[in-house]
Amino acid sequence: MAGSEPGTHLGMTSPGREDPFERLERIVRFGLEPDQPQLIEAYLQLAETRCANLSTQSTWRFHRDIFRLMLEVICDPCVPRHWRFVCLDHAYRPIARLWSQANTRAEERELHRLSHELGTLSHYFLG
Repeated sequence: MAGSEPGTHLGMTSPGREDPFERLERIVRFGLEPDQPQLIEAYLQLAETRCANLSTQSTWRFHRDIFRLMLEVICDPCVPRHWRFVCLDHAYRPIARLWSQANTRAEERELHRLSHELGTLSHYFLG
């Protein structure tokens, strides 16, 4: 999924210095600080800040990529289980943002598919 992840497709890093968003994204994705669930909230808040200056289409992709990152965490057995549950609890936020932006039947179908995917995979990996 290289190039389509939230921190990478926007080219927001400078050489030799890690962007705070990308650092949080990495922490969230791999559950590197599982005793700090507030980092997920910080990640999502920083994502909202990033979206403020994006076009509608870019915002759509950004929120979809954040949702997919949460889904990856939920499905990753190498990530601490409780961290995966915290991500599940927060996965509604990017989906809610996408629903508020959905303007076409195709976007609504995609959101139904993503919601179904979340339900199915979370049941399989966390049930």
